[in-house]
Amino acid sequence: MFQLGSFLVRFKDKERLVINDIITFEDEQITELKTIALNYTKFEIQKIEKYGVDLSYLNERQKQVIIDTKNSLIHGKTNDELLDDETVQVSLHGAERSLKRLGSNNQAQLIKLVERLKEVDIVLKGQFKGYPTLSYTTMKQQDQDEFKLPISFVRNRQFNRVIKIITVVPKVEAEDMEVSIAETNPAVAEMLEELKQRLKRN
Repeated sequence: MFQLGSFLVRFKDKERLVINDIITFEDEQITELKTIALNYTKFEIQKIEKYGVDLSYLNERQKQVIIDTKNSLIHGKTNDELLDDETVQVSLHGAERSLKRLGSNNQAQLIKLVERLKEVDIVLKGQFKGYPTLSYTTMKQQDQDEFKLPISFVRNRQFNRVIKIITVVPKVEAEDMEVSIAETNPAVAEMLEELKQRLKRN
């Protein structure tokens, strides 16, 4: 028996995946996601189709659930606390913890991302990337910078929901193009390259 918001999809190589997310999907959306999955292997949609496949729509209730869930998870915690207890995780190719251990002064970059997460209040779209949870592109209404912040609500080791910041989409890029945090910020790119070299030496 599946929980609310859960259903099974099959990929074209017969591999199965249970979609288990925070929203309740409409029948039309379930059919759409099953159809998308049948057009790809899991590897293809996760690795080759880098930016995922857009869901044709999210209804207003679903969008509100996404914002409300985000707000409830971060409520009452400082930016540092959200990172330290991993209520908010940042996808930097697994480098976040290493950066903390190395005492990088670029922790400020992560804090800025968490602050932006706190401010987002609208949902633009959902995307299927071959994982149990969809990616939701969010932004702050009337944001001067027009930065979009795709997030996902994943399960941690204790099976609790946490927020994963996936990428940052800047105004200067093409509308549907999502670039990594490292690509968006040269300072972060340099920091990650330095980290990579240190790890190689170790």
